[in-house]
Amino acid sequence: MAAIYQSLLLAFWISTACCMSEDQSIINGVGLVPVAAWPHIGLVPDFDPHRAVPAAADSDPTVQEVYLPSPCRPDDNFLHPIYEITNLSLAFYYESGYLGIHNWDMSFTARDTQNNYTMICTLWATDGAGISDWGGCGVEGADIDTFTTRFVLKNVDVSKWHDVFVGRATISQIWLCSQSDDTYPDTYSAEGVAIIETGCMKATNPTSGQRDPCTDIKTEFPLVVDPKWLTPENTPRLEPHPVSDPEPTPPPIRPGRTADCTAKAFSKPAVVIDDFHYVPPPTIEDINTETVNFTVASTVTGARAYCASTVEQDEGWEKWYIKTQCLNEVRDDPYQSETDFYRVEFHYTERLMTVEQRFVCGDPEGLHETSFDIKATGRFPFFCNDEGSGTVCKSSRTEIVAEIRQPVGGLTPAPVPTPPNADFPGCTANSLYYVYFEADKLLSYHVWYKLHKADDYSKVELEEQSLSLDFRNEANDYTASCVITDSDTELQNRDGWVPCFATNTLHSYPRYALETWVHFDLNTRDFKFNQTWYCNDTDEAIPMQFVATGEAQLTPYQCGWTNTTQDGNFCWPYDTCTPEWDIQWCNLTINDYTRPVRIQGNVISTTELPPDAFTNPEPDPDQYSCTETSLTRPVELTLRNFSIATNYLKSDQYPNWTYSFVDFVFENSALAPRAGGAWIDVSFGSEELTPYDPLDDPTIAYGGYKRSFINDMGWSARVDIGQAYMEFNHSWYCEDKNPQNPILFTATWNGELPLSCEYNRPVEYTNPTDIVCVLPNNATTLTLRPSVTSQVQRAPIPDPTCEPDEVCPYARDANSDSGGVIVPR
Repeated sequence: MAAIYQSLLLAFWISTACCMSEDQSIINGVGLVPVAAWPHIGLVPDFDPHRAVPAAADSDPTVQEVYLPSPCRPDDNFLHPIYEITNLSLAFYYESGYLGIHNWDMSFTARDTQNNYTMICTLWATDGAGISDWGGCGVEGADIDTFTTRFVLKNVDVSKWHDVFVGRATISQIWLCSQSDDTYPDTYSAEGVAIIETGCMKATNPTSGQRDPCTDIKTEFPLVVDPKWLTPENTPRLEPHPVSDPEPTPPPIRPGRTADCTAKAFSKPAVVIDDFHYVPPPTIEDINTETVNFTVASTVTGARAYCASTVEQDEGWEKWYIKTQCLNEVRDDPYQSETDFYRVEFHYTERLMTVEQRFVCGDPEGLHETSFDIKATGRFPFFCNDEGSGTVCKSSRTEIVAEIRQPVGGLTPAPVPTPPNADFPGCTANSLYYVYFEADKLLSYHVWYKLHKADDYSKVELEEQSLSLDFRNEANDYTASCVITDSDTELQNRDGWVPCFATNTLHSYPRYALETWVHFDLNTRDFKFNQTWYCNDTDEAIPMQFVATGEAQLTPYQCGWTNTTQDGNFCWPYDTCTPEWDIQWCNLTINDYTRPVRIQGNVISTTELPPDAFTNPEPDPDQYSCTETSLTRPVELTLRNFSIATNYLKSDQYPNWTYSFVDFVFENSALAPRAGGAWIDVSFGSEELTPYDPLDDPTIAYGGYKRSFINDMGWSARVDIGQAYMEFNHSWYCEDKNPQNPILFTATWNGELPLSCEYNRPVEYTNPTDIVCVLPNNATTLTLRPSVTSQVQRAPIPDPTCEPDEVCPYARDANSDSGGVIVPR
């Protein structure tokens, strides 16, 4: 998109020959007048717009080469320039008998009194360039680029052409100093304004091509101009403060690890309290190891410990808690989890139990490992009886769901939704022996639409397909609804098979989902389906998974063709037109055709699931989880096709107007496995991006106005091109563990960019790129390892619709196609 914007700027450019030495300035000479052609100093030069442009020094042996001081060479001791203007000549030019806003000729000499060199500056309205308010300055015989120094001449008040002419000449000079290490060139610039007062007025009735020299110049000469002087030392820069994550430390070697508990820890962390025995003590002094004891087990790691009250109790907890100490049971641990129930408290007055637990999970290959800290607090019901020797309280087996506190604080995974209608009476029995389905309210059509104007000059031709129906499974009495149009592209993909359920391929939530796929052919009237459903309605509480297919054919009277033509309609913007509709349809929603089509299914798969499949499902290790990937793997940002470009242009107000762009695409490794990929375009530019420029402001932050996809929350960047330094942020969210409380992640990377920069002034203005910086050694990618923070949100995050009611990080810039906008301060 930046390239599109750059092409729009080409209108400002004029084809001009160029070349540049490594440490010289670039000068936009619009025809340099030989010094010998000027009269004696102090006299007004003879002005001839058609004089020949002299040859360059390298092609004319009669021109003596001139050495110019330059700030690019420290030994030259270059000083802040002060210009002394003399020898000014001004004339008005009347094209077609009219004096335009820019039609004038001017020439003058500008001597830099601080650095002892003199430039000849000219502007000709009749030089054929087509733009006459920009002039160029140069020094005959100097080996310099022709794009360095130029000036803009403007009438101070264009609306007062009936008054005398007062001109404002803005003089600008730039030095681009190439660096030996290919970094961005150091830049020096001087820009000042000279006000030219005259007593000249435009002619009353000029003829076409008339030129009137202005001899009544009121300004006294020499005219001294003290320009604004900008150097790498006195322009604003960002103060670097690098931020990134260090190289990850390999996890410890655990030879006995044969399984990974990471996915289980994020799915349903909980503890199970069993074998509870409590004898209420009369006082705190009576508490001993027999007062309360029980076992606690982790649903994640399977570790179990025996817990008993301690003799030493905190007096502050006298009326509230009884502290316990837990001793792990010796058993095989395939996870090598190092489970530690480090704080377990029994709240006897409120009948609560609190268990704090630490453990680690990692892969058997030893590539990654994550430390977890969870806290389970929940109601713990118990009942008490008098057993003669005293009161004894007991409780049945109780499970308490935990909150994750590490690696992210405040995450309580939501219960995984159970499949719909799994407990419907008779679900299992009806699915095992026979099962029927009903296709109801089916409506399918294929429309060909034509709109012709009466003279057949204009026409519109559209084509659209649609399928909608309700599909009920009699075994569990669940109805799936479909509404599919060709705008969803579903009818043209998957060989005509379309889903009748809300697909959620972005996350691992839920584990078991009822899925219905249908296929309908309008030409043959054949209807097919494939459905996966679940049952858990038996006394044995054995969850079951079923898969069935089936097909049926609609009758001819349920389908047909409709051809409609409306003559003489008024169809804006086509005036009188003839719209035509050709519709192929099948319809079970009207008149006597409303009866559903009943289809016997063919059960092709029956699978018995684990007893806790719906209450505590075992996560699918092959299923991508945004949360797990973001929290347990090092996050990397991969930048591709990185480039920085600076253009030196002209504008109506500035002799040297610059614009810089930053372009790249990046991928966040935490989102890379998601369906559809995760590449995000970054493109932004502004005048303020160019270093050492009068408008230079590296503190400005840029961002993408629109989120790229679900999970993406946008990016922001600050770039100091002069220092090759960038501050980059990217935010995303994961909601696969709790859609109501998603986790917001922010990756921050601040650091120096490895860049290789080249000054590339084109011979002609076919490619308006002056300085280009890319990755060194033709590298195509750059990997950043950012510092990442995470925070659980207390409300769902809306999708990135960016439609009329846009949900976007920043307002869109209507004048920019690049997608990058300036972030409000």
